This record gives sequence, C-alpha cells and structure tokens, in this order.
Amino acid sequence: GGVNNYALPINYKSGHTAHSVVIGCSMQDSNGSPIFDESDFRVLIHEICHLYNNPICLRHLNEFESICDTLFYYVGDILAENYYGYPSSILYEGFNRLCEFSYYKSHGKTFSWIQLRVGIEERKGFIWFDDMLAFFSAFEDNRNTYKYFEDFLPQLKSFLNQISKDIQLYYNKF
Repeated sequence: GGVNNYALPINYKSGHTAHSVVIGCSMQDSNGSPIFDESDFRVLIHEICHLYNNPICLRHLNEFESICDTLFYYVGDILAENYYGYPSSILYEGFNRLCEFSYYKSHGKTFSWIQLRVGIEERKGFIWFDDMLAFFSAFEDNRNTYKYFEDFLPQLKSFLNQISKDIQLYYNKF
C-alpha cells in the first residue's frame, strides 16, 4: 500500500457498511491529470484485500500475538523502515499479502512475475513470505475443506508458530 493509500469501511447509521479505498497519486501528466499504471492497480488490489482481511485479523489478533512478537524481535527494524512498525503488522500485512498474491495467481500472473514481487516483500521484512505463500497453496487447493480464508487460520497459526521457532534460520539466510 504505502503511506498514502487506505482501505476504508464506511458505516452508515442504517447499519449498512460500504467499502472503499483511497489511492494516492504520485504522477501527473502535463495537464495535471493523474496518471495510474500497473503499480497503482497492485495497490488497489492490496487495499481492497485489507477491507476483508483486517476484520479477520482483529478477531484473531490475540491468538497470534506471541508469534508476531517473536518474529518482530528479529525483523522489526526492517519492517519499521517500511512503515510496518508494530508486531501486529506481521499479521495484518502478512495475511493481506497472502490474499493479494492469491488474487495474482488466480488472474494469470506468471510465476516469475510473482517471484519478483515475493522477493520485494522479503526485503521489506517478511523474510518467510515465499514459504508462507507456498504453504498457502493448501488453502487454494482445498477450497471444499476451507471455504473461507478464516477457516484456514489454524493452519496458518501452526505454520507461523513453526516459523517463529525457526526464525533464526530465516534471519541468517536473509
């Protein structure tokens, strides 16, 4: 996303909730009109995923808190440099990336395109992301068992718990 992009739920008095995103524009043409490109589309996908992912993370934050604290101990400085300065960012941003990249995979992005962006996410501090994305294929391949993302959270918790035990290996490799 970046510091100028947001996912916003709009709650009306009637009880209806609308979902929206705000995308900052960094380029203009000679007339001052905004220019959007593929990177802006990726930001849009990322922020839309937050609309659905954030409430799930909020409901389960306590279950993942100690795992996030352990991982953040090792990569917190790198994450903070990329505007993810809290242990909970591991949950909110990590899970959001799973959903975002799942979208890319299901919409024809090539393996090399995805791997290039996985490397970018690892350099942002999510040093286990390649393995987590590979693990997430168990969700994608078993949608009869895991109808919703939230149904797969026990498996993700187990996976991240193992990562937190092996984090020194990831850190050394990184």
